[in-house]
Amino acid sequence: MGKLYTPSKTDSVPTPQILMDYITKKYGKCFDPVPLNENFDPEIHTDGLKIDWSTTQWNYINPPYSNVGPFVRKAYKEREERGCQSIMLVKTDTLSTNYFAECSTNVNLVIIKKHLTFKGYTRRARFGSVLLIFPKNTGNTNKYSVLEL
Repeated sequence: MGKLYTPSKTDSVPTPQILMDYITKKYGKCFDPVPLNENFDPEIHTDGLKIDWSTTQWNYINPPYSNVGPFVRKAYKEREERGCQSIMLVKTDTLSTNYFAECSTNVNLVIIKKHLTFKGYTRRARFGSVLLIFPKNTGNTNKYSVLEL
């Protein structure tokens, strides 16, 4: 029997268009501090972890799945210190990490009901996905919802 899933050879995989359409419709045009760049080189390209994120519109981050922690911490810090609002696409297993536990106050979860199909792949991902929503800090009001695309 052949392999059902082929692991990704890169962290540079675009967000599925159906999900981007949902985000744009719900939150408007977003600033992407970590734009897709298959050939990212920190010596040449802007590092999204080292810049200020937008305070005038939502930020949308599809972080490299091999290194999500610093991006979750950055979204939390930007919200706490500067009032930035961010949306982040991560694997559901992120929810059980120490870095998420440190930054989970007032973070809303949008659980994506079905596994996503990413561009360049013919099958759905073998992992579940969730949107972490970092709204303006209004106290500890964690909420969750389920999104069916």
